[in-house]
Amino acid sequence: MSLISVVIPIYNERDSLAELISRLQAALREESVELLFVDDGSTDGSAKLLQSLQHTVPGLRLVQLSRNFGHQRAITAGLDLARGDAVVVMDGDLQDPPEVVPALIAKWRDGFDVVYGVRATRRGEGVAKRSLAWAYYRLLQAASPLDLPTDAGDFRLLSRRALIEVRKLREQARYLRGITSWIGFPQASVTFDRAPRRAGTSGYPWMQSTSLALDGLLSFSPWPPRILMLSGALALLLGLVWAGIAVGQQAGLFPAPSVPSPVIAPLILCSSGAQLLGLSLLATYARRILDEALDRPLYVIASDQCPAPTLQNRSMDPGETAAAPNLSAKVALPTRSGPPSGESGTMQEQPFPRPPP
Repeated sequence: MSLISVVIPIYNERDSLAELISRLQAALREESVELLFVDDGSTDGSAKLLQSLQHTVPGLRLVQLSRNFGHQRAITAGLDLARGDAVVVMDGDLQDPPEVVPALIAKWRDGFDVVYGVRATRRGEGVAKRSLAWAYYRLLQAASPLDLPTDAGDFRLLSRRALIEVRKLREQARYLRGITSWIGFPQASVTFDRAPRRAGTSGYPWMQSTSLALDGLLSFSPWPPRILMLSGALALLLGLVWAGIAVGQQAGLFPAPSVPSPVIAPLILCSSGAQLLGLSLLATYARRILDEALDRPLYVIASDQCPAPTLQNRSMDPGETAAAPNLSAKVALPTRSGPPSGESGTMQEQPFPRPPP
């Protein structure tokens, strides 16, 4: 039987975890399942609750990061450690319905390597957020050479071979929705109604949502620097026209048009603002280059509490060995140059510390 890994990044989701696990067990009762929770520095006791459930929930695996690294990097950690033949990524706030996961699996068994959930409705969100999300997805699709799906978040399934390719892409600015489109392979969609958040507050406030949107636009569209170049060309053209008018006035060919003084100040402000905007765009690209040059790990694992029985169900890839239940054993962690050993890329081995009793 194929092993299905469900990667669930969590940050202060204690109040929804019990219901999430119960609904996942009901939806996937016919499957062999690894429930891989990645705790991204929660402070509400989410990790302790999951530790207490490990004795009663088969296949529940808890990975704790050393601090809050962010949603996209927490997903990356889960993808790096998942052992399934197919891997489902979903949020832990119950906005991605567990009952939709079997439909993703069915598409995978039909031969698709990437199956993403498309939000038909977004209940529980304000008009402003829905409108901005609708506009952003269509802007990104129009500006990118890739066929990026609209209205699709991180709720998706990856086949084993798609997962191996995603693991190779180690850029610091993570936009996994674009990365999974970039790798290619047959892709399909499943439409669902996104539920309102069941408990707690969103881990994606406006600032983080804006940062993620910029990561997607800067990483998967060539148009931001092109717009800057076109704006500079337009300004140069206008300057040449104005210079020609000034030369014509000095030659007595025609009188120069008078510019009302109240118009001069707004023109100077707009010109200065455009220059600052262009400089900030260049600085953003420079910062991204620096981040890549620093080559820091995408995340740091504090502990990996991994149940052994579930991992026996998946057939190993060539050269891959099953994970040992002993947490003092060395586990291969991916570097930026590639995924875990036995698939491709170089390796860096680090011992996981034993969790506290």
